[in-house]
Amino acid sequence: MNRMTFLIERGILKQYTGTEAVVQIPDDVVEIGYRAFYGNHTVEQVILSDRVVKIGIQAFAECTALRDIAFTQSLRVIGHEAFHDTPWFSAQPDGIVYAGPIAWRVKGDVRNITEVSIRSGTIKLYADLFRNAAALSKVTLPDTLTEIDDRAFQNCRKLKQIHIPAQVQRIGDRAFDECTGLSVQLDSIDTA
Repeated sequence: MNRMTFLIERGILKQYTGTEAVVQIPDDVVEIGYRAFYGNHTVEQVILSDRVVKIGIQAFAECTALRDIAFTQSLRVIGHEAFHDTPWFSAQPDGIVYAGPIAWRVKGDVRNITEVSIRSGTIKLYADLFRNAAALSKVTLPDTLTEIDDRAFQNCRKLKQIHIPAQVQRIGDRAFDECTGLSVQLDSIDTA
């Protein structure tokens, strides 16, 4: 792939100007920047390098041919509307949409979800993931989880109990706000 098709500044892929169907992100990229691929109509597959930790706001929005993204375990941040109006997102079944190790969005009506089991290997529940899931009453979290982002369970009024694994290092702002009657069980971290 021609390096001239990538505008990269300090590890941030600022813009992609190529026309290839399959795009391999260069190893020196740690972030796909704001609207880097926005509106591209030729890219069908993107292969992220192991160094990419962030996909910026609307990075792949309106990429009308994008059907496949090879996520890696290094991914930690996904910007708002990063995959808006892409065939990749449209093809996802209703339920939790995963982007590598991140439980990123719920496709479909979040208000109808009654119970969820987050898949093993997931390290992060993204902001607003289950916000306003009014019928949610049971959640199973994997031991691999390290972060529950802002407002992840806000207004889940039927959620009465949740078990937080010991590896969780961050619970975001208002993560359980308006969860009336919720009992949180925290695993203790074994220091022995």
